[in-house]
Amino acid sequence: MLKLNIIAPNHSAWAIPVVIVQKNNGKARFCVDYRWLNNITKKDAYQLPRMEDCLDSLGDAQVFTSLDCTAGYWQVPLREDDQEKTVFTTHCGINHWLSMTFGLTNAPATFQRALDIILSDSRSTRESHYHWRSDKPPLGSCSKNTWRSGRSECSDDNHRWR
Repeated sequence: MLKLNIIAPNHSAWAIPVVIVQKNNGKARFCVDYRWLNNITKKDAYQLPRMEDCLDSLGDAQVFTSLDCTAGYWQVPLREDDQEKTVFTTHCGINHWLSMTFGLTNAPATFQRALDIILSDSRSTRESHYHWRSDKPPLGSCSKNTWRSGRSECSDDNHRWR
């Protein structure tokens, strides 16, 4: 993660130990318990879309696109003054996150807001999280905003990008 510029060394008095948990696919998951931070965090009221509303908004659409943001949370930078709050310890030292991580109470709302902004060139803001305009390239918005997407996970009815 240091090489990917997702974390940076830190010498803070704040620190939480990490736990490595095995995922169902056998890979390791890096976990930090941020319950103490979440308890004192002012909650973000940004509304996440309801699945029923997402499906209803499709209407009679015939072309669909799916998009997988590679390491999506890691593409959202943390404000510099918030980085110290995410300090964690490992056997290799003390580090903090430079980008958003899982486990933070406002992470889902922050990520949804970022996607809504990036995808806002869709037919309408309300529809932006659900489907793309057929005359826009599906990965165009992500490219212009320097977001990376996993091309093997992106598709529409007629194409699979690799």
